[in-house]
Amino acid sequence: MSIKNTLLIVSVCILMLSGCYTQRKYNKQFLGFSKTEIINQYGKPDQVIPGKNGKEIFVYQKSEKIKAAVINKGDPSLDKLESASATKTEKYFFYFNEEGQIIDVKHKTEYSK
Repeated sequence: MSIKNTLLIVSVCILMLSGCYTQRKYNKQFLGFSKTEIINQYGKPDQVIPGKNGKEIFVYQKSEKIKAAVINKGDPSLDKLESASATKTEKYFFYFNEEGQIIDVKHKTEYSK
């Protein structure tokens, strides 16, 4: 297995573990907020998904380009290795009940080349 693949696997594992913490943090912070409070804080959602019985999901998304990083093995005589550059996209899903109050928050991070 190449160094790039190993680093990618380790990075994905770390991100998966940190995702659980992020979701708990957002649930604790936003449970019970109204649609108006979320719009005032984050602006208009990127997407609104209608649900059953008046429920809705607001989706907010932000993307950033991640530059390739030099992987230094401590030997300047070797060709330098670089990690692949990627685009990191974070999505936040705010689930509203029939009364327009947040009942759940989910966070998802995706990486693409």
